[in-house]
Amino acid sequence: MGMIVLLRSARLSRASGLCRFSKSSKIDSVCRGYVVAVVVVIVVIVAERLIMDSYEEGENPSNLKGFTVSVVFSQLLGLVLIVLLSFWLGHYRGGFAWQTDLNLQFNYHPLFMVIGFILINAEALMTYRVFRNQQKYCIKVLHGVMQIASLVFAIVGIKAVFDTHNLAQTPIPNMYTLHSWLGLTTVLLFSLQVVVAFFSFLWPGISYNLREQLMPIHTFIGKAILVMAAISCLTGMTEKAIFALKTSYPTELEGKLINSMGLVLVAFVGIVLFIVSWSPWQRIPPPEERHIQLSE
Repeated sequence: MGMIVLLRSARLSRASGLCRFSKSSKIDSVCRGYVVAVVVVIVVIVAERLIMDSYEEGENPSNLKGFTVSVVFSQLLGLVLIVLLSFWLGHYRGGFAWQTDLNLQFNYHPLFMVIGFILINAEALMTYRVFRNQQKYCIKVLHGVMQIASLVFAIVGIKAVFDTHNLAQTPIPNMYTLHSWLGLTTVLLFSLQVVVAFFSFLWPGISYNLREQLMPIHTFIGKAILVMAAISCLTGMTEKAIFALKTSYPTELEGKLINSMGLVLVAFVGIVLFIVSWSPWQRIPPPEERHIQLSE
């Protein structure tokens, strides 16, 4: 099924002329964005297969009623979001480049921020629900690796937008909009969350009681960061639409595409928050883990 989706996407890309030659006879930079999108699609397909393998033999199937549908639906929404985003940046915004064309370099900013702070971050939040039957330490490492990957994408995305402003012939001011303030606050809070979590939950020697006290705070901040990231993305999309389309925003198809992306993003974040907050779907530690916890 995954290969069929990828082949169809490739045929549609060729048919629509997205991977074409530019005026300078170089391969259009749209292709770079589609490579990133295809990689994300492959990751989503593999994740879905792992999801099915992880809880097919769960501890109490009645407690997981609706869980499968919710998780798969969230993955489909994430897939739709990245496809719409790639199409918008490739078809309407010209594709991608790095410092050879600052306008195209900017396009890495929304792409990487959505991939990092929305998609990968959301998947990291769901690891404890999805991989409920795996060893907790393995889940913990996977969760941490995915959060670090989110931060790497975000750093590159921020680098892209600062270069666009600072390297322009007439430099553009930085950090003067609500979107930029929200975005930077989210990045700083996320970075602090990663550092504190590493020393609290992965560093050896921390007592179980202390970790148990910190866990509710950690989970709340994690959900809050996802909401802040979503708000930052929505304000950024609106800001870009207003700056680029100006008075034609209400009538252009690009404006409707941007609005549609925003709705998909809200739906994706909403269902992810539901999955990680619905108490019947909470991971139940196996007996051996409970024994270890009591012995600490």
